[in-house]
Parts: sequence; C-alpha cells; structure tokens
Amino acid sequence: MISQGNTFAKMAQISNLRYETRLFFSIGKGIDNGDVTMINETASIIIHRPVAQVYAFMSVPKNRLRYDPKLIDVRQTPEGALRLGTRIVEVRSMLGKRGEMVTEVAELEPQKRIGYRTLQADPMNAVGAYQFESVPEGTRLTLNFAVNPKGLMKLVMPFVARGLKRDIAAGLAKIKAVLESEAASGGE
Repeated sequence: MISQGNTFAKMAQISNLRYETRLFFSIGKGIDNGDVTMINETASIIIHRPVAQVYAFMSVPKNRLRYDPKLIDVRQTPEGALRLGTRIVEVRSMLGKRGEMVTEVAELEPQKRIGYRTLQADPMNAVGAYQFESVPEGTRLTLNFAVNPKGLMKLVMPFVARGLKRDIAAGLAKIKAVLESEAASGGE
C-alpha cells in the first residue's frame, strides 16, 4: 500500500488514482518458463466521462501519443478499428535510444476490456489490459500489467520497476486530464 507521506500517494489522492503493486523477485525456477523475475501492476483512476467516450479514446492506438511523452510514433496493422490480432508498433525513447515494441490485441470486449501482449520474441514478455467500469462519477479505468522478462532484461527489471510504476500513474493521470479537458472545452 502507499504511504501518506509519499509524493506518489499525494498525486494519487489528487487524481483519484488507486494503485496496487506486486513485485516478485525470487531465486529459482518460475512455474511456466523458467523466468524468475516478474512484475504485476494494477492501477485505476476515475475519469469524469462516460465509458463509451473513454473506451473510444483508448481504442485508438495513435491516442497514446497524447498521454505517453516517451512515445515518438505509433503504427497499427491493420489500420481501422481494433480487432483481435491487430499489431501495434510503439517507437519510444529509452535511455536516450530509439526502440520499438510490438504488441498485439489479445482480448477485446467493447466498452469493457482491451488486452495486449508483446510478441514472443520481445524480451519484456509483457501482457496488459485496460478495463472500463461504469461508476456514478463516470468511468473507472483500470490497467493490469504484468512483465515476465527474458534474458538480460531480468537483470535490469529491479531498476525498471520503479520507473514503470511512475509511468503508469502518470499515463493514467494524463488520460484523465486529456479526456476531461476535451469535455470542458466542448471537444466531445
């Protein structure tokens, strides 16, 4: 749980962010494929917009450029509405270098859930899902994210974990700000 004196906790209180982190760093064999370092993150935020609007925004991969400052470009194949198997290439700046991560849509339940996974060759070996829940205030957007890195990525994961937590919180807060400011300016 988050301590009250923590800057992150203050940000969470201001933005209605609920955060849960489970970090697993162990020695020995993992159950599925021998990997032993795993990160599970769950974060949610209340957005004062209806589920249909939040889902519509999140189902357009190019919108990631509006809330993730580390992204340089986003490409989608095939173009158009998301469907199972849609591939998304994110080009981002990582440690001063450009890198690409390819994910595919693994789950899709309109106005309820969008799930992604990295392709098998990706050393991050990540899965994630956005869940959309109608609440009296608007929408509770929840991100569930798990990383089970391969190879050398296992060695750097303890250092990546802290930044990942910060980036997820900042991303959800930015999504909220974008959607609520568009509504306030009449840009629905």
